[in-house]
Amino acid sequence: MSGQAKRALSETELHEYVAQTESHQAWKHGIIGYFYRMCIEETWKHVKGYAVSEVLEVGCGEGLSFDGSEFSPFQMDVSLTRLQRARENGRRLLCADAYALPFDADSFGMVMLVAILEHTSEPWRILRETHRVLRPGGRAVIVVPNDVNLSLGRLLLLKFPPRYPDHLTFFTPRRLWKWLGPGFKVVETKYLPFRPLGFFFNLYHFVVVEKVTEGQS
Repeated sequence: MSGQAKRALSETELHEYVAQTESHQAWKHGIIGYFYRMCIEETWKHVKGYAVSEVLEVGCGEGLSFDGSEFSPFQMDVSLTRLQRARENGRRLLCADAYALPFDADSFGMVMLVAILEHTSEPWRILRETHRVLRPGGRAVIVVPNDVNLSLGRLLLLKFPPRYPDHLTFFTPRRLWKWLGPGFKVVETKYLPFRPLGFFFNLYHFVVVEKVTEGQS
């Protein structure tokens, strides 16, 4: 898809177009699958201990996050094509827009934002919605990519275009801290897969944040 054609589509239309041309099943195999499983296994460590009804996964795609797990939280995505594929896993699925989460305030103990924020042009709005639906003290697990290194990897694997076609925002740790704002405190942060190294030598930034309310430090 040309840059001009890409700009002519709404975000929802772009995600639907990409869903119809690229399946997430490739994430389960090879080197891509290895790094994807690393992120998911880190996420699982934080989901343990929560009741199913307390966990929401935003941008679940084809529902691969809990493959091989008996855990079945609420999973939502804006793409009907992705959700139709996810139905094979028998998950609790909802088609909805992350810019306006269809849940009451203080509804969840955990929200998963795994490889989703880079697919949006205004990720700070989704972080605000995440803050709204989390109960006080609730946590969000956030995974965002280093797009430069991911693009180099795609190029080495002869995948074109080098950058994922529906990645709309470049992330850096500084940008993420800015967009999180004072409503969250950072509980954990790491870089994957090479933990001792910084963001610019890694593929993913893995962050766990906790909702704070006015008056909390």
